[in-house]
Amino acid sequence: MATTLKAAGYRTALIGKYLNGYQETTKPPPGWDEWFVTLDPTTYKYFGYYINDNGTVRHLGLGESDYKTDVLKGRTLSFIGASATQPEPFFAYMAPVAPHLPARPGPRHEHMYDGIDGPR
Repeated sequence: MATTLKAAGYRTALIGKYLNGYQETTKPPPGWDEWFVTLDPTTYKYFGYYINDNGTVRHLGLGESDYKTDVLKGRTLSFIGASATQPEPFFAYMAPVAPHLPARPGPRHEHMYDGIDGPR
């Protein structure tokens, strides 16, 4: 898909989960301009995880700002914001790892519904 879009003049981004068990830590597959992919998504970690950032492996820590879904959202919005100002079309594919068990909300949402029963 990325190579077809690239050949048609699109800027392309894949952000998030690529393939189960994907471990490539070098260059992205052909066709992707922006490659921000979780490494070993089968562990479903929301903190303390590794990202392939355009061929560079980065480890994100335990701070609230490192919550995986928020990091992926931020990177996607950055790509869209930068691409929207350019003349060529763009394609952003964002695949969050959530919601996979063990499900873990972002820190700001952890206690949002404590003590509240859902309607029955």
